[in-house]
Amino acid sequence: YYDNLMRYNLVDLVLGGLEVLGGITVGVDSIWSGTPIITLMGEQMHTRIEASYLRNAGLGDSLIANSVDGYIDLAVDLNFDEFRYMELIKRLECSHVRSQSELFDTCKWIRCFELGLLNAYDNFQDDRSQKNS
Repeated sequence: YYDNLMRYNLVDLVLGGLEVLGGITVGVDSIWSGTPIITLMGEQMHTRIEASYLRNAGLGDSLIANSVDGYIDLAVDLNFDEFRYMELIKRLECSHVRSQSELFDTCKWIRCFELGLLNAYDNFQDDRSQKNS
């Protein structure tokens, strides 16, 4: 896994998965490594994941396109606007992106997941007791 993350140091910009496949792993790895990723947000869940990651990492909508033309324009603009690109790099390299972002808050994710499981079990038990009464 470490070797995979080190590959992000070889690129300046990651082009997200477009509509074919959402970049679940690529999106998180890119943000974690400090490499900007642009994405095209579609209508289906798998095309919206990278956008969610970017927002949760505190990058807002600055790397999210809503059309193929916008996606291409964003990639080209970042290529030619060195100031904007360096600002994104600075924001991604800030320690708070990894240490304070909900995207990487494993303990909170575990608590929420456990709570979801307990709620599902309670709902199951409630349904079961209603059927038996």
